Amino acid sequence: MNDLFKMPNIKDDCNFWMVRTKSGWFYNEFIRDEFIAIGWNSIDKAAISNYGSSEELKQRIKRDYAEKRPGSALNKCRRFIYDVKENDIVMIVGQGKMTFAVVGKYFENNQFTLANELETNKKIETSNITSEFTTCPYNKRRKIKVITEIEESKINPYLYKASAVNMHSLSSLNDYAERILSACYDIYIWKNNISITFRVEKESSIDAFHLAEFINSTAKLVSNRKEYDIAIKTSLYSPGDIILQIFDFAKDNALLIAIAYFVIFGGKFKDCEFNSIFGLVKSIMNRKHNDRLKELEIENQELQNQKLEQEIIGQKIQNETRKHDNQINLVSETLPDIYKTSQELKITPRDGNIISIEQFKSMLDGNADK
Repeated sequence: MNDLFKMPNIKDDCNFWMVRTKSGWFYNEFIRDEFIAIGWNSIDKAAISNYGSSEELKQRIKRDYAEKRPGSALNKCRRFIYDVKENDIVMIVGQGKMTFAVVGKYFENNQFTLANELETNKKIETSNITSEFTTCPYNKRRKIKVITEIEESKINPYLYKASAVNMHSLSSLNDYAERILSACYDIYIWKNNISITFRVEKESSIDAFHLAEFINSTAKLVSNRKEYDIAIKTSLYSPGDIILQIFDFAKDNALLIAIAYFVIFGGKFKDCEFNSIFGLVKSIMNRKHNDRLKELEIENQELQNQKLEQEIIGQKIQNETRKHDNQINLVSETLPDIYKTSQELKITPRDGNIISIEQFKSMLDGNADK
């Protein structure tokens, strides 16, 4: 299943940050050259390591930059060097758009002087970003790997508000972790919970019955009717998001999630009739079931002289058949409603998350992971 449907597994200790780009001046450079940076070139890693007194560093910042709050600037330098870690996630704020990225290693450019930095800062204060260009002169940098870029009009309103009211060059956004992850990924695992985001693009009023039917059918399918704690979060402003979160999720049900995504996105984008999709889904599930039965039969043959083990294998075969039949019934019950309501709500995925018919067919041909 890994090649068919990749679920990012976010580490529990992942932290979330916001980095500004000097009102958008450095945004394109950050994304193009895959780095983020903050100012105060006078305060590099060596300076923080060599000076035991924070007061000396504050005085340097006050002298070089005329900062009214040098302690705040010093704290940002320290956090950028020591607190921001590899594999953290950063939200990079531009003008009219935002980019989310995975944080990489810290490094220093050491190409720019204090004079370069002050000259650029002055230029930014007096110039127009739409007609001017300048290179970021900040030496303290971190590599990044871009996850996705989102237009401001499509950003979660809570994230937009966080960026609008917080003007610091570097800020912690741990309080917005789930909203950031849902902006980055349609589906992800974090702290042993799985979150699935469905992006509703319908511009007009949303029918309450279609919404309720979609949520109920999808939750029933992806949870495999198990007694998980399931939460629903919505930010529906037509367009908006439906976030389905399952706590302590059983990863064995990944196939059911893939099926739900395929029916919602694969069918719609590949212009296939629902009956064809449904038949293909059942074929995949039957193949998976038959492969499992063959494994158990081989195991049974190897243990044919041990009666007790044979009985255990026989019970496993019965359980596997019962599980398969229950899943087929569940798919038969939920897929028509999921397919119909997802079209009514105009739910769309990130481009990279679309599961195509070709990928599903490759499973039947034995070219994908079972």
